[in-house]
Amino acid sequence: MDRGTVGTPEEWLRAMFEEVLGSSAQVLWQGVLGLRLRPGPSPDRVAGWRISGRGDGWVRLEAPGWMMSDQLIMAVDGDEATFATFVRYRNGAGRALWSRLSAVHRGSAPDLLRSGYEVLLR
Repeated sequence: MDRGTVGTPEEWLRAMFEEVLGSSAQVLWQGVLGLRLRPGPSPDRVAGWRISGRGDGWVRLEAPGWMMSDQLIMAVDGDEATFATFVRYRNGAGRALWSRLSAVHRGSAPDLLRSGYEVLLR
C-alpha cells in the first residue's frame, strides 16, 4: 500500500488490530482459530499477539494454537506498508479451517490496511 510514511510497523499493527478490529477479532482468533492470545495492554503484545521479533522497519507477531500457529509480519519502508500472514498447520482440522477462511482473510486485508492508515492519520 503506497500511502506515504505514516507510523512505525508496531503503530500500524496496533491501529489495525486494537483500534479497527478491537475485541471482535478476539472471538475469531481465539474462538474460531483456537489461537492462544493474552489480550490486554502490553508493550510486548499487540491485541494479545506476542511480539516475537522486530528490526529496522518491521515487526513480527506470533500466536500458537492447537490447530495452527500463526505469524504476522508488518513492514514499513518509505512510502510502502506490507502485511503478511504465515500459517503453520498443526493438524488436518487447521488445514481444513484455514482453506475455508483464507480467501476471506486475503480479501479483507487491504481494507484493514486502509482502515489502519486512517487511524494513523488522526
